[in-house]
Amino acid sequence: MSDVHGAGSHEGPKTPAGGVTMSWTIGTNDPYSISAAALKPAVTNTAPNTPTIDNFNTGACTADTTPSLQFDLSDPDSGDIVKYQVQIDDEATFSSPYVDDTTEGSGSAEPRSNVTHTPTALNQDAYYWRVKAIDDDAAESSWATANSGAIAFYVDTTGPTA
Repeated sequence: MSDVHGAGSHEGPKTPAGGVTMSWTIGTNDPYSISAAALKPAVTNTAPNTPTIDNFNTGACTADTTPSLQFDLSDPDSGDIVKYQVQIDDEATFSSPYVDDTTEGSGSAEPRSNVTHTPTALNQDAYYWRVKAIDDDAAESSWATANSGAIAFYVDTTGPTA
């Protein structure tokens, strides 16, 4: 290495035992100025798996105005914490959902079975619902749509008449 007070600048790479490359620059205008920047290795994040819907998936009727929707979540990346977004609407297009809830992830990054989401009270009507998973790096799964996009369930609080 030449004298710091000489013309030009001096740069060099160094790779310590951890495999992280460090760079430094020594400038001629300020011989005491040294800067270093650690470079992180690129990490690929894979989107979570599309949830599996467990119930309210057949077009059946319920008298419960707050049905507990159930589904399973998983993510192929070890350590990712997954939250989910649920939408419920009376139209298959979900253009203006009655319910559009996103919950914060919590708990284990392992696959979570039988996750439940209970919406606020729904009116008597026919409903569609869907859910997607979102990991802590903001990668999103595809939507899982109940009953393949057909009416997922009916809320009927009056019951049949005689």
